[in-house]
Amino acid sequence: MLKVACFYAVFTPLTTIFGNYLVETLGWNDNLVTIMNMACNLVTEYLYDRYFVFGKDKTWDFNFDDSKHKDGNYYYFTRCPLNDFARKYGFLEVLPVCCDIDYITTEYSHGILHRDYTLASGGNICDYWIVPDQIKNPM
Repeated sequence: MLKVACFYAVFTPLTTIFGNYLVETLGWNDNLVTIMNMACNLVTEYLYDRYFVFGKDKTWDFNFDDSKHKDGNYYYFTRCPLNDFARKYGFLEVLPVCCDIDYITTEYSHGILHRDYTLASGGNICDYWIVPDQIKNPM
């Protein structure tokens, strides 16, 4: 957590100063600068967390497969830090709840999650086939 706080201790002042310069001095659109800062935050924090905070072996291992289904998006991962943490510290009863949240968040995004395997249930992968909810018979 301290490593993430250090990231924001540098990122927040830099983007605030640079964003104010772009808007107030150069006359850039305030909304455009906000969007640029958000995109910059997304990319830099992901890279920072992936390679510095968690290390390469402690993140999800995403694999996309466009050939498996015609509709929606299909991906899977073979490594999950939530699964690793729950197994290491004995929180196996909570682990399925973490996986069930995927169904809820997909539904709120107007999608339907189809899943055959999870690492939590002992599978070799966690698979996700997400299809827009207006498609009635996905393939």
